[in-house]
This record gives sequence, structure tokens and C-alpha cells, in this order.
Amino acid sequence: MSRSIDHVVLPAHALEAVDRTMTDLGFTLTPRAEHPWGTANQLIQFDQVFLEYLEIADESLFPGSLAPSAFSFGHYNRDWLRDVGEGGSMLVFTSDGAETDRRVFESHGLTVHDPFRFERSATLADGSVRHVAFSLTFVTDAALPRIAFFTCEQHYPENFWKPEYQAHQNGAVDLAGVVMVADAPSDHHELLSALIGERDIRSTSFGIDIAAGRHMVSVLTPTGYRALYGATYDRLDGGEATIAAVRIRVPDLAAIESTLRAGGSVEERRSTLVVPASRCHGCALVFEQA
Repeated sequence: MSRSIDHVVLPAHALEAVDRTMTDLGFTLTPRAEHPWGTANQLIQFDQVFLEYLEIADESLFPGSLAPSAFSFGHYNRDWLRDVGEGGSMLVFTSDGAETDRRVFESHGLTVHDPFRFERSATLADGSVRHVAFSLTFVTDAALPRIAFFTCEQHYPENFWKPEYQAHQNGAVDLAGVVMVADAPSDHHELLSALIGERDIRSTSFGIDIAAGRHMVSVLTPTGYRALYGATYDRLDGGEATIAAVRIRVPDLAAIESTLRAGGSVEERRSTLVVPASRCHGCALVFEQA
């Protein structure tokens, strides 16, 4: 059985600005939370999947010397924000258990970093505080220097997922998928197939699609992205693949159009409404009918 998308990490310069932007677009955000290594986040939750907007809060808390096999979440996202700007830096999948994930990924020859577990407090909608803990299995690939991956095993999921944070004024109910852009999408199918646990890949003239549970991971050429979503994707010099858009399901697309258009431009394309990356802190939001 394939892994689903667990969340997408989206570094931003200031969570306060993200909160304003996403609230104006009709989303409910969780309260600001602090990581013990110096980053802070706010989430947009759906049922068992979320968007994680991330701020660099206190670099003095970043880990010092690191083993070559270690992965520093703080350093990676700080450098990503500095070099790329706001946007989508990491794609995260559900976990079959950290030890199982590691064993499977290593069997596919992936670059797997040291085990990592952390704990923090989570503030609920009623103001109460609960304990949450996660085990993360980080994977990187030299061919994808601007995207990192990990699986996320939750040890207290009952304290993390809350219906109050999953009720959005725009009616959003789920992620439909994540869209990446690369010059040669098929070059990355083996890595993604191993991460997701899915061998079946659909190839089109625009790129490739891989089902990740109820979600879809798409890797498109720049031309394919423009054809599907009506926007030119401005990437880094050198053509590194990056996360370009997140697709979001809503029950009534027509009902939210005025809300989306109130704050700026919206592209209507192939029965979707696309809020461009320039309005969404570096990563476009594609709204589509559930």
C-alpha cells in the first residue's frame, strides 16, 4: 500500500504575514508553535494531512556540529529561504514506522539520514496544551537539491489532529496533490516510487503522475505546468526541480471564487482556480472541485 502525503513544508519570512494571507483566502490556521531547534510554524490542517508554514525564529538554537549523516531541519530551511525565497522546501509522506521506513528506503539505495525524534507542546483550539512527538526519517537526493523528503511517524496523533482546525471558511476539505516542476520529470520517478511505495506511474506529454494514497504527486515540465495552470513557473538558474503548487479540494468551487479574487489575481484554468505563487508566499494554491 502506498504512502500518502503527510504534509508540505513551506518556509516563509514571517508567520504573521502568512497568517493574514491564508486567513484572507479562507483558511483556519493553528496557533504559532515553536520547535526546540529554533524554527516556528503554523499549520493548515485537513483530515490526516496539512500544510506547514515555517519561520526561522532563533538560529542560536540550531544544532552545532553535525555528523555527515545527520540532517538539520533548521539549517536546511534557513538556507533554502535565503537562497530560494519563500515556497515549498520539503515533501513529507506518512510513515509505516520509522524503523520500517529506514529499512525500505535503504533497500532501494536512497540516501537516508540519521534517525530523528522530537517532542513539543501543541495548543488546542480551547487553549489547552497537549504533548506531541514525532519520529522523522529524512531522505535527500543529489539530483533534487531544492527538495528534501521525510516520513513522519506520529506518537500521539490524538493530540495533534483536531476537527476545530480543519474547518475552513473556504470549505477546503483535503489536499488533492502536490505539483513539482523539473526539466526531465521521468528522471525522478525511481526516487518518488521508492518513497511512496507505488510502482505504477502515469506518463503524459506534460510529465508524470504518481498516486500517493488518496493524493497525487505530479512532476511536470515547465511547459506542462504552464499548460495546466496557466502560469509561467520561474525557477532557479540551473533548472533545479522545485515544488511549484499545492492542489486543494473544495466542495463548491464557484462559491469561493469571490473570496479568492478579493485579494488579487486568480487564474481560471481547466476547471480550477489558481492563486499564483506571488500571492501565496512562493507556492501556488490550485483550488479544484472535490
